[in-house]
Amino acid sequence: MFYSLQGEGPFMGIPAVFVRLANCVPPYCSFCDTPHSLKDGYDIEVIKLAEEICNFQCKLVVITGGEPFLQWNSGLKELEDILCENDYQLQYETSGKVEIPPSDNARTVICSPKQLGDFKSDEWSFLPENVSEVTSFKFIYDDNEQQIQNFIDQYEISNKKVFLMPEGRTKEEQMQKMEATWDTCARNHWKFSPRLHILTFDQKAGV
Repeated sequence: MFYSLQGEGPFMGIPAVFVRLANCVPPYCSFCDTPHSLKDGYDIEVIKLAEEICNFQCKLVVITGGEPFLQWNSGLKELEDILCENDYQLQYETSGKVEIPPSDNARTVICSPKQLGDFKSDEWSFLPENVSEVTSFKFIYDDNEQQIQNFIDQYEISNKKVFLMPEGRTKEEQMQKMEATWDTCARNHWKFSPRLHILTFDQKAGV
């Protein structure tokens, strides 16, 4: 858990408390930039976690992973209820590999679907029933415009919900793909999302 600015997507640049939950669902992404979240983690009581979040005095909370919804029935639902009851703005980050449970709480679900294999694959690690629960989609771009368009067409996703980010774990890799990502967004009426934390801090963790 740490306090920073959201570096990408619709909340880019906004101060936020990040809560990263451990564990994910195989197959793991070959380009994963948070491998420490695949297995490492520690147990914490929900009320204790909520108290630690409150200490940051920031009303935007980003819950990410791993796959955060793996823990829906082991504390995450309770945490969501506590935060929303106390007027926190809640954002989830998920790849959509596991079921996104419906909720009556006001929340934002950002889904970044991942392709199986390389970026030229039309196979995605994504559950179709999750489409209705997603607020916005973030796609990683690496010359895979057609594959992304195929996904958008298949699930009838509005361009207003689509954000495109250049692939890359380093500032140099981001910069090399920035112009092509920009052009692709302009051509398709998608939203462009640089990854500000990487551009600012490169490979530094916890930002």
